[in-house]
Amino acid sequence: MTDKIAFFLGSDVPESTQTLFTNLTKKISDHFDIEFVGFYGEKTFGDNVNEIIYDYPSKEGSRRLYYSKKALKRYVREHNQDLIILPHKQSVYCLPFLVSTDLGKTVVRLNGDTFNLYKDRYYESSINRAKVFIITHVFTRLLLKKSLGVIVQTEYMKEECRKRNIDPGKIAVLPLPIDTTKFNRVSEERRDELRKELDFDQHESIGLIIGTESRKKRRHVLDQLLRKSQGLLDDIKFVVIGDSPIGEKLSYKYQNVRYEGFVKNKFLPKYYRAADFLIHFSVNEGLPTTFQEATACGLPVIAKRANYNQGLDISKFDNVDELAKMLKDEVWKTTDSYVTPGLSKEEYIEFFESMIKRKDQR
Repeated sequence: MTDKIAFFLGSDVPESTQTLFTNLTKKISDHFDIEFVGFYGEKTFGDNVNEIIYDYPSKEGSRRLYYSKKALKRYVREHNQDLIILPHKQSVYCLPFLVSTDLGKTVVRLNGDTFNLYKDRYYESSINRAKVFIITHVFTRLLLKKSLGVIVQTEYMKEECRKRNIDPGKIAVLPLPIDTTKFNRVSEERRDELRKELDFDQHESIGLIIGTESRKKRRHVLDQLLRKSQGLLDDIKFVVIGDSPIGEKLSYKYQNVRYEGFVKNKFLPKYYRAADFLIHFSVNEGLPTTFQEATACGLPVIAKRANYNQGLDISKFDNVDELAKMLKDEVWKTTDSYVTPGLSKEEYIEFFESMIKRKDQR
């Protein structure tokens, strides 16, 4: 009998999450029955994947916690499963899961630098920081200690868990896979064709900034960079992709900022292949999918130095002045970047099989 793995996605399934878990499903679906569970409205993953969608409101804050608990508790009661995976942001909403499911078959996936989240400038008041600290250092930690296994995306996060007395034997570094048949390198001739297709000036260097905007994504740093550089970076076109009011505003303020808005994942490869580098400003991440996609297409990555990118083979800057110098020196022409596009099919299967075996031995 085939083992069943359930991915509980709650109420939030952006396109990037959908794409990553679809890629993972392709790798393991011939060994496991896969179910996606949540209350996100419409069927999302196509006819080849079983989805169980509950008709609960999708709301922010405490009400979303309530419905997360209600949906997961109902699913566990009505269906059989060998493993439950709590991926994406649901692992942060940990309190409902501590009381709503059998943690003896639950694997938690941490999506970012969880234990340092309270330090982020996004949380402006000391009260909010204290709340986040309690959630991550008490409830999330308790969830990780009681769960069957823990998935992290980098060795740095594995070490962060180990420091908090999480059993290292149940922690796996398991980056979600990208589709390397779609994200890959092309010839210089094809690259030139794509630049023309996207209306990129052949004499400008193209820097991509990709991602849905939030205060934690620090998109305002681009404004600081252009103000301080005083025209010295005018030969670089910064292309902002993703829903970003700040990006749109900057496109009116600076001639060398171009705002593309939302671009579907299937169209992103042409941007990666046509550009010269990718810039990333955020300091609280797990493993950005954009790093995997960009480097698979041969695009160098330049990112703000942070805990999450320790050990990643990319270019890093500490402040705006250093970034400006790197860009003026055209650092992307002399450095390569590499971030794993994911593990082999066998490694993913081996991990999930080891978790099921661990559960049976408990």
